Amino acid sequence: MKYLRFLCALLLAFAVLCPAPAFAKKISKDGASALGDANPVVTSLKSFKVFNGKPNPKAKFYFYLCSASWCGPCQKEMPVIVKLHKEMKKDGRADIILVGYDKTLDAAKAYLKSHKAKFAGIWEGDKHIKELPGYGPVPGIPYVIMVDRSGKTLTVQHASMLENWKTAVDNAEAQEKPSAEEQESPADDTSSDMGDETL
Repeated sequence: MKYLRFLCALLLAFAVLCPAPAFAKKISKDGASALGDANPVVTSLKSFKVFNGKPNPKAKFYFYLCSASWCGPCQKEMPVIVKLHKEMKKDGRADIILVGYDKTLDAAKAYLKSHKAKFAGIWEGDKHIKELPGYGPVPGIPYVIMVDRSGKTLTVQHASMLENWKTAVDNAEAQEKPSAEEQESPADDTSSDMGDETL
């Protein structure tokens, strides 16, 4: 028993007197730490030639906008999407990343510039495209892939769904939160499985 008390006292003293390792405190601007990636979506973009700025590293959700300048419906949707992005930016919970389906990187850059869009873009033809967390084939364009910050795909829909981006984000956040029943701790059971045994 004395040995156990000594060991507990030693561990407590060690925990109090020794600071946490330096690597545990280092967190980069993109939210990644030495202990693991807090935001794999933003971290994965380091492999790409990202243009037109950078995505919000603090966002909880990202909308990969699969679109191209040669696509008529895409051109029609883009002014609305640019306005919606302004709302998103103020809200801070979500951001848009263009996945440009143009034939060249320069054409994808020019597409965002022509619409005065303020969100980041990458080119679908990039050799690293398969490394983008949650990205996969879409049935056509303009389409949106909604992912959480870990890269988990939440929905794949026509780009017009961005008109309801707040509802999509609210619903996704509600799915993340445990229900009231899950939050309740189990009731204290004062009865013992051992019965009234006498020792």
